[in-house]
Amino acid sequence: MSQHHRPTPLPIDDERSAAGKRVLVVEDGEAAQFAAQRLLEAIGFEVEVVSDGGAGLRAITTSRFDVVLSDLKVSGLDGIALLRAVRSQSADLPFVLMTDQLSAQLALQAIELGVTGLLRKPVPGQQLQRAVLKAVRQRDVI
Repeated sequence: MSQHHRPTPLPIDDERSAAGKRVLVVEDGEAAQFAAQRLLEAIGFEVEVVSDGGAGLRAITTSRFDVVLSDLKVSGLDGIALLRAVRSQSADLPFVLMTDQLSAQLALQAIELGVTGLLRKPVPGQQLQRAVLKAVRQRDVI
């Protein structure tokens, strides 16, 4: 019998920071989509999930989001191309990039494009929650 693990609760202030904030998750793996959505909704975020970069860009141009959480390797526009497109439209939209193939070159490229956070997959649940919360808070301060 498998056990279902519940996300570890975060402090109340973290939940207040997330309340009403919208996250776009761009991820093509169904299990990763489900996990990210569950983890972020558990702390109060409203989450929209798309499975490719093109759909992510369309969502960003038609809806308001407080942060984008994207895998590097998605079909259509990859995470870097999506980040580049987002930056051409919205310089201050927080963008957190996830990858299982983190390299110094990728990190430098992402930083030059203004990435808000860079996470190595698999990402522990609480680390993902904190990275998205931090990205939202940085935007709220600006």
